[in-house]
Amino acid sequence: MNFPGVIIIGAQKCGTSSLHKYLDRHPDIQMSTQKELNFFSEDYQWKKGADWYKRQFTGNARIFGESSPGYTMYPVRQGVPQRMYELVPDAKLIYLVRDPIKRMISHYLDRFKGGREQRPVEQALLDPGEDNFYIHYSQYYAQLSRYLEFYPRSAIHVETASRLKNDRQAALRDIFRFLGVDPEFTCQEFEKLHNVSDVKLKRRKPRRIVRRFLLDKHSIYPRLKPWLAVLIPKASHAAIIDGLIPGTAVARPRLDDAIQVRIRERLADDLRRFRDLTGIDFTENAAA
Repeated sequence: MNFPGVIIIGAQKCGTSSLHKYLDRHPDIQMSTQKELNFFSEDYQWKKGADWYKRQFTGNARIFGESSPGYTMYPVRQGVPQRMYELVPDAKLIYLVRDPIKRMISHYLDRFKGGREQRPVEQALLDPGEDNFYIHYSQYYAQLSRYLEFYPRSAIHVETASRLKNDRQAALRDIFRFLGVDPEFTCQEFEKLHNVSDVKLKRRKPRRIVRRFLLDKHSIYPRLKPWLAVLIPKASHAAIIDGLIPGTAVARPRLDDAIQVRIRERLADDLRRFRDLTGIDFTENAAA
């Protein structure tokens, strides 16, 4: 049994599904069959223990890995970097980021589609409360700095979703080089994008009741999950629900300039710190 040598820690709605599949195609890398193990972020997973976690990585690959955007969802998920470092101190971490407002809109759409968000997009994203997770998950410096309390900066590779999308070969070469595997490897799979939010989130499913009783983490679903994983692949769960319950078309919301300015003002300090740390500048980017 093995522990992972690479972990994609997020961010949510930034291309982690695609990168998970790209890494898995490299002959020296094997990613977990189930994406989003959430071992370090969900107590019901953590309680399964280190041996269970190791069993998710079997085979003869040089490097095993997993991807869980829930690992950069502070303060909703707390204590993740410490748990991770205690178990896999030598792991290399990859943090995918995206223009923060684009990320927030995709996050909003995901929740709106599933019936977990009812507010207009402007109200949700500008919520002044301290529990505004749309803001928290786009505070990339705040998320990353918690890992830097445990891992050296050299153990964390930060990549942008736009580069992974538009200059994929260069982005993957840098990632492979960071992991110490052949950086020139390429394959046909690298031509595909996976789990693209702008496509899949254009239909809202009226399934609040289904989610409340089956998919909400506080209900019965976590207890059913191990059995469902045996009977039905996780990737098929949403498709089954979508097939059973019809949906209606939803337009992707666009924020006017004034709203964007207000959001960026709230993120300004974090974005400056993130730029100083990584060289990645989102301070002036407009969210299309």
